[in-house]
Amino acid sequence: MSRRDEVLKIHREAIRAMGTLNLSSSEVAVLMGVNRPTIDEWLLNGVPSEHAAKLRVLIEIADILDYRLRDGLAPEVVRRPADAYGGRTMLEVISDDEHDWLLQSTKDIFNSDFATA
Repeated sequence: MSRRDEVLKIHREAIRAMGTLNLSSSEVAVLMGVNRPTIDEWLLNGVPSEHAAKLRVLIEIADILDYRLRDGLAPEVVRRPADAYGGRTMLEVISDDEHDWLLQSTKDIFNSDFATA
């Protein structure tokens, strides 16, 4: 895959995740620890490697929630504080750089829910 194809792919995926979670560029910037113009630049020219993993986790969590929840619930779920996250929201966990743990936790929750249903 060419560099331009990679940039276009991450652009599409990030826009889709932002729509699923009802996140603005400014909110994504807070999650990523950068400013809003930086997010806009990333969407056009690619994400630096030091931030790519965190953005990919955000995209994957959005995809899981979009697939597993009723339409429109994902934005509410990521903004609701939960005991499992120490009273934080999923977005706060991502912002606190615990994104890898959150992704695994999200996968575990949904896999166990469906395995016992």
